[in-house]
Amino acid sequence: MKRYRSALLFISFLLFLPSISIAKEKTLILKPITVTASRIYSESSYKAPRSIDWDYSLQLDNSLVDSRTRGPKGIQDDISMRGAPFEQTLVLLNGVRMNDPQTGHFTMDIPLTRLDIDKIDIVYGPSSAYYGSSGIGGTINILAKQPKEKAAIDIELQGGQYDYCSGAISINLPVGILKNKISFEASRSGGYRSETEFDKIITNINSNITLENGYIDFMFGYLKKDFGADSFYSDVYENEEEHTDTRLFKLDASYRIDEIVFRPVFYYRRHWDKFILDRNRKDWYKNFHKNYLYGGEFDVIMKSPLGDLSYGIDLMREEIDSTSLGDHSRDRLAIFLENRTDFKTWFLDTSARLDYYSSFGWEFNPNLGIGIFINPEFKLRASAGRGFRIPTFTDLYYVSPANVGNPDLSPEKAWSFDLGADYIKEGIFIGATSFVRFTRDMIDWTRTASSKVWHAQNIGEFDVYGIEMIFRAEPHKLFDIPNLKKLQLKYGYIEDFNKENVTSKYVLNYLMHNLNIELACETIFGIMQDWEFALKKRIGNNHYFLLNTRIYKDIKIHNWKARVFIEGENLLDADYEENGSIPMPGIWITGGIRMEF
Repeated sequence: MKRYRSALLFISFLLFLPSISIAKEKTLILKPITVTASRIYSESSYKAPRSIDWDYSLQLDNSLVDSRTRGPKGIQDDISMRGAPFEQTLVLLNGVRMNDPQTGHFTMDIPLTRLDIDKIDIVYGPSSAYYGSSGIGGTINILAKQPKEKAAIDIELQGGQYDYCSGAISINLPVGILKNKISFEASRSGGYRSETEFDKIITNINSNITLENGYIDFMFGYLKKDFGADSFYSDVYENEEEHTDTRLFKLDASYRIDEIVFRPVFYYRRHWDKFILDRNRKDWYKNFHKNYLYGGEFDVIMKSPLGDLSYGIDLMREEIDSTSLGDHSRDRLAIFLENRTDFKTWFLDTSARLDYYSSFGWEFNPNLGIGIFINPEFKLRASAGRGFRIPTFTDLYYVSPANVGNPDLSPEKAWSFDLGADYIKEGIFIGATSFVRFTRDMIDWTRTASSKVWHAQNIGEFDVYGIEMIFRAEPHKLFDIPNLKKLQLKYGYIEDFNKENVTSKYVLNYLMHNLNIELACETIFGIMQDWEFALKKRIGNNHYFLLNTRIYKDIKIHNWKARVFIEGENLLDADYEENGSIPMPGIWITGGIRMEF
């Protein structure tokens, strides 16, 4: 193991040396990237009154998002933001809600191959005024690549330590005005320790018709995972095993008439899960769960005397059929309204949403944001908003030898307040935000010192404050260093006021310090290298350092493109946990090739 690490670090050092040469400056303007900070899309993320970011690595490792994984290669991820538990993070796919009604552990079971994802938009802070329940800590919106107008094939093959192998293919096949993309991915590993093996299969089909004044888009996705789940849900039973099956149908459209845009969306998501508490005694305790999430939205965007106006209706139904939770269902009806007004040197964003749940009644969530341009490069911003989360079916009804739900839980509610500033100029972006959040009726799983069973309950208040800082630059343009293509630094600090004296399963496990540094450089022979360094400290735990690298070379032959790459994760071989007491992998070396033709 040490031999692999030493060799890769030595090669990386040799490749990095040429990147310190000096050359004359050439100007390049960082173009703003559209983000979904609201239902009214803007040409520039700079005109948003909220803290926003984006991720092209598709792994969220170099952002301020706390991606807490239980197993290798993202086999199960819990996404947390701003110290909020993973259930309080809203996850969207092309703007459509993906949060699993059974448990947030399944929310990231999204049937997209790695060749299907374009980027991930990240919006920090409350979003219940736009999208409803779970929008307390923040929102991530996974944006899928659109089918291409010309026939094309993308292939990627990978392999590496721990018997890891993976293959993916995406075929673009247009037929007349109908653009089609069909993708398939399969991956497996023998596991980095006992009970961590996995097998995964993903299929995705996406078709799109572009009209003169709009579009129609259809997507079908299928994801199947079989994996060892050592201590995933209990530290008492280590030999857990899980099998999941996710199916997704989504149909959305957009049509413009004069200055009015109509956007209907229909979706259906089914998630199946088989859980075995002890794989050495498979018939002793096992669960079968099947949950459904389906509904539709109708959104209208238009000009009004006060600016850009968006309003609409959102209908949704959630169901579960489970051997341990029973059979349950609930309905939601929501209406929403948002208005954005632009003035000469400032802008105002107001929004409100009214949700009715058949199980919990009414929830009203407003949001107010303001941005002031001191000059074209420097902006001050402030926002305030309310968020809420209804309990999952697991929170309410789950019963096992290790975990017991609570049908009397109340929804969580939170008020958040942000104050920040952004600076953007040629080749550089700097953003800083301070925030405070006051949460009531916080839900957590707790237990006493004498008990081994976790119980769900409303633990009361949980208030946090923190800061976020983002620095992004292109040094080869700013500092006369031609081969340094990107320098990025992000830091987040979070602290809670309460310090409750309880044994917490999820709430009191947030990242107090989260530092991420990313460096991209061009080395000899046009070989590129990305470095990712992270320092992380969870509350109540020791800090740890992570170092990842990716070395790759792009090759072009006629109309064929290829990229040969090698990746190293956790090159410092750090011992750390992200979720509970589950040890994460040490150094892991993989390599592969990607081809486009």
